[in-house]
Amino acid sequence: MTHAKIRKTLISAAVAAATLSAGQLSAAQIEEIIVTTQKRQQTLQDVPISVSAFSGSFMDKAQISDAKQVALLTPGVAGDTDDSFLDSMNVRGISTNDFGVGAEPSIGLYQDGIYLGRTGGAVSSFFDIEMVEVVKGPQGTLFGRNASSGAISITTAKPTGESGGSIDVGFGQDGYGELTAVVNTPINDQFSGRLAVYHQQQDGWVTNINDGQQTGDVENTAARYTLAFENDDITSTLMLEYEDRQGPPTIYQAFDPDETGLPFYSTDAAEDQFTSDVSSADLIDEGEVWGATLNVEVDLGNNYTLSSITGLRGHNYYYLEDFDGGSSFLSNYNQIQEQDYFSQEFRINKETDSVSWFVGASWYKEELKVRFNQTLDEDTFCAAYGTYYEYDDITDCATLYEYYEYDPIVGIGTRNDSVDVDAEYDGWGLYGDATFHVTEDLDFIVGARYTEDNRDFAQNFGGEERNATWYTFPFYTSDFVQGNDQWTNTSVRAAVTYQLNDEVSTYATYSTGYKAGGFNTMELSFADDITVDDLDGEDALDFDPSLASFDKEEVTNIELGLKGQFLDGQMQLNAALYSYQFDGMQSGYYVDGRYTVANVGDAEGSGLELDMRYLPTDNLDIYLGLAWADSELTKPNPSVSADFCEDDCTGAMLPGTVDFSAAMVATYSRPIDGGDLSVTWETFHQGASPGFGDFSLAPIMLDEFTVSNLRVGYDSSDNWSMTIWVNNVFDTFYYKGVAPADGIIAPHYFGFSEPRRVGLDIGYKF
Repeated sequence: MTHAKIRKTLISAAVAAATLSAGQLSAAQIEEIIVTTQKRQQTLQDVPISVSAFSGSFMDKAQISDAKQVALLTPGVAGDTDDSFLDSMNVRGISTNDFGVGAEPSIGLYQDGIYLGRTGGAVSSFFDIEMVEVVKGPQGTLFGRNASSGAISITTAKPTGESGGSIDVGFGQDGYGELTAVVNTPINDQFSGRLAVYHQQQDGWVTNINDGQQTGDVENTAARYTLAFENDDITSTLMLEYEDRQGPPTIYQAFDPDETGLPFYSTDAAEDQFTSDVSSADLIDEGEVWGATLNVEVDLGNNYTLSSITGLRGHNYYYLEDFDGGSSFLSNYNQIQEQDYFSQEFRINKETDSVSWFVGASWYKEELKVRFNQTLDEDTFCAAYGTYYEYDDITDCATLYEYYEYDPIVGIGTRNDSVDVDAEYDGWGLYGDATFHVTEDLDFIVGARYTEDNRDFAQNFGGEERNATWYTFPFYTSDFVQGNDQWTNTSVRAAVTYQLNDEVSTYATYSTGYKAGGFNTMELSFADDITVDDLDGEDALDFDPSLASFDKEEVTNIELGLKGQFLDGQMQLNAALYSYQFDGMQSGYYVDGRYTVANVGDAEGSGLELDMRYLPTDNLDIYLGLAWADSELTKPNPSVSADFCEDDCTGAMLPGTVDFSAAMVATYSRPIDGGDLSVTWETFHQGASPGFGDFSLAPIMLDEFTVSNLRVGYDSSDNWSMTIWVNNVFDTFYYKGVAPADGIIAPHYFGFSEPRRVGLDIGYKF
């Protein structure tokens, strides 16, 4: 019996009968799933970590178009929104909620070993994908960068050395269209190439009642070329890719205007409507993303392998949203961003009968130039100010200035609080991990990583011509305010796995994780005796400011798991029980209209995750995934807690924690003349969760929702296929997020579910 027992489990197996030819597998034979989570090929059942894996064919059939949509498929992962931001994504309730560029997300995204963590470039289209692995819990030794909550690892399809290809087209309601074309070409005995192109488009589905137009249009075009080389000692791939993507920003809708007392917040919008003063055509999330990846593996002999992973990525990004969720020109947010990123990783692997180990080193450098704009109409803001504070005599800026006896007005119009950011980040790490095969049934794993992260950050705030109607910040700066900081960490991992019998194994894991500190995008720090009135309309450089920074966060996770096969191999059941503790957890919140990120305090969480694969007959294949989660803020940071909770918020559930989530995929298939007919039903559920940035003991809650999809497909033995699909069968409406009131901003929903949509996919392989 080998240590790599041939067993597997993953959600994509729930549609295996729809993707395999008749007679290829029986119900009692569950296909082998190979993952590389631990830097070597293993079956999913042999990895002592909670991992969900999705095949490329499943992602295609389920129309999962980017990494954020994986959240719906993976119990324990949440935070899908319409835009390209990663701030809401969380694993087991852990997220940072920072839409600026002064920090990293809690979840790490990787493609072919390259980190994709920056908003604007991380969320790229899924096409010609081989595998997606979702790893839950802190990651230090297994990926090229640290991640405090988990990781999503994307593996693209590689050249096969055989001539062939495929073309898939899709059509649907609301102008939905999708095209994927792949050509695989051998060049000679050692070189082969693979070209994949992709296009997706869709009309908007949410109506702006101010102009009657719809928002939500999507148009993405991408291409990827991969060149592979292989001889007896070297295997390498060079991948070049480019994508031009355009989609909707986050769409907001205010509710319960009584919380602000402002009469101009409308509650007239229906479920599929919103109100915005911005033209629907101007609400946009668009970017150009490019990248090059070189992976080289060299067989050094004696079971040693040297791996090199080189990555070069960049993007240009433009974003505009109407943040206030109402029809008045009160709070529009704009972000314009450029990024260049380079990383290099070297690793040596060694495989023997008694131990499997690897050691490695990684280094990265990132350069960012970003402009943030927060705009408003000053008269509207002044009127809102008067209403909010019940000053009946204040109806515009002229009456506000008169009321407070301010100096004469510079000029009334559009106010823009802008921040320019120039940032350079770099860091390096040394890591190692070893699996000791103590006996045939017992493995012991130890690993460690040392990391150093450096941040150089510079901010320039607005211009000199300012009225007193400030919203985001009262001052300006005549030049950049600069600063830098460095954070270090040593993360560790220890695990033991024990094979109870030929079918069932257990594991216990202790791991720590880390995320570097950072800087707030829209604020500065001043001496304690400097007041807002001192800064009002002044050059902040006259007051000796410094960057508003926050410290690193560290997490410790303990996990117990079981992985096994039952009922003579017809059922596969995996379970994971976890508990984590955070020291200095980073999180974002609003205070007086200003968004800030801070170390909010210490926190803890726990939960249970189950996934089951069951093949009761030769024709029926069922997958069920369940996750229960709980979290709480155990020790609020006294230096900042007054900003995000009115009273003691000890025991508050962490924002975004979904108490219960589930996924079910069932496929019935049977052979018919010339092919296979399959029917697949998918149901996904997410329970209620505390709203964005809300740490109160009675937080505003995002409602639970359940959505179902239906697919009927035919796979011909002549290499063509056809699938009729219905997404959101019951036309269920739900919001993807909610946030509490702050200052003059009413509580609001954000992110609109897509309506029921019917379509047809046709594919051909050659």
